[in-house]
Amino acid sequence: MNRIMFVTTPNNWEKLKNDSENIWPLRAKFAHSKNFEIENEILVYLSKKAVFAGVIKVKAKLESSDPFFFSGDVYECKLPVVYDKILSSDKQIPIRDMLEQLEITRGKRNWGCVFQRSMVRLKDEDFNFIRNKINNCLV
Repeated sequence: MNRIMFVTTPNNWEKLKNDSENIWPLRAKFAHSKNFEIENEILVYLSKKAVFAGVIKVKAKLESSDPFFFSGDVYECKLPVVYDKILSSDKQIPIRDMLEQLEITRGKRNWGCVFQRSMVRLKDEDFNFIRNKINNCLV
């Protein structure tokens, strides 16, 4: 099974986790994804900082919406989420510490190309490894 990681900027992450609406904006092309079932966990990776920032959970079905703006981009869907496991900025986990342990980056000289999309599919092993690292930071 493939698992999901959302990639966003540190500024957008701050806006999203502090917004009372508790949604994750998505483009219509993702509307038919089977990865957004209620209670599914999604990792959050912050570009520019190259860190893992937490885990969110899908709270309800993906909602189609009239186009709306978020941070200068247009989106057509809202994914209701719960900001489940959020790492403070001093506990966020640098990916550089685990490049050789993750299949998605192992042996890749240009590993950063993988994280230039807004949504990245991960194999269970990588997802669980990162989620366990996040859980350990919360203890």
